[in-house]
Amino acid sequence: MSSETSVNANDNASARKTFSGKTFAEVDHFINASNDYIFCKYWKPAGEPRALILIIHGFGEHSGRYSIMAPKFTELGFLVFSNDHYCHGESDGYRLDIADYQVFLRDLKQHCSIMKEKYPNLPLFVLGHSMGGALACLFVHQNPDLAKHVVLSSPMIAKNKELTRTKLFLMRLFSSTFPHMPVGSLDTKLISRDMQQVKKYDTDPLVYHNKVLLRTAISISELFDDTEKILPEITFSFFVLHGDRDGMCDVSGSKMLHELAKSTDKTIKIFPGGYHELVHDIEPTSSEYASCIVDWLKERLPKC
Repeated sequence: MSSETSVNANDNASARKTFSGKTFAEVDHFINASNDYIFCKYWKPAGEPRALILIIHGFGEHSGRYSIMAPKFTELGFLVFSNDHYCHGESDGYRLDIADYQVFLRDLKQHCSIMKEKYPNLPLFVLGHSMGGALACLFVHQNPDLAKHVVLSSPMIAKNKELTRTKLFLMRLFSSTFPHMPVGSLDTKLISRDMQQVKKYDTDPLVYHNKVLLRTAISISELFDDTEKILPEITFSFFVLHGDRDGMCDVSGSKMLHELAKSTDKTIKIFPGGYHELVHDIEPTSSEYASCIVDWLKERLPKC
């Protein structure tokens, strides 16, 4: 267990278990404001860290899926940290029952506060993927003093056109009575053109493989709406990367962000043929995706 684990007087970690059955005493974690145990993951550079970078994972997945990218950041001198959102991965909570996405933002702020208390002089960067991209936009916009530079990977910004006002009205009507009603599922073949990567995703026990719950669908719809509202107000530095064949989060959302944001330092990179998880896509897309992010971060480290 790493030294980054937060200390809490009410911590009963030895009696609480992660989703996979470990006790929380065996893993890094913090206790959120709702007394839920939130699993954390850290990747440290060989020497003294030059900066911090928070990775915000997407819907239904977990922080461990970013182990492929984290070493590229530690080589630059970043201390990389992430947590499994409430009801995701190893963290507490009924699987993917999202009553209010604001809980994610609250927990992210708590985690960042823990890290900034330990490393007060290090600048903070943020990387958000998919749903994590939308959360990153809101989080940094709401906390401008915490972070200035953001990488957005296939962000979930463009709303599903099939989710009409009539459908939303009916969903809200039934959600209080049937919050766990299954209303849809994800086509995992849209994740990557590499079928081996799709298989890894489909067999990962920490990934959510069941249908989307009604209450969750409503909360995600609210996340879409709230993210879209702030696009013209965004001023932070960002690099958005998206595949033009992303069947999960439409590329039009990233284009809209790039067009509307007030940011003076904003870059967009569209990958022809790219699917949703560019880091797990076929070559040369996956390597180009990683090198583009590394180069962008490297250029901004001295400016902090």
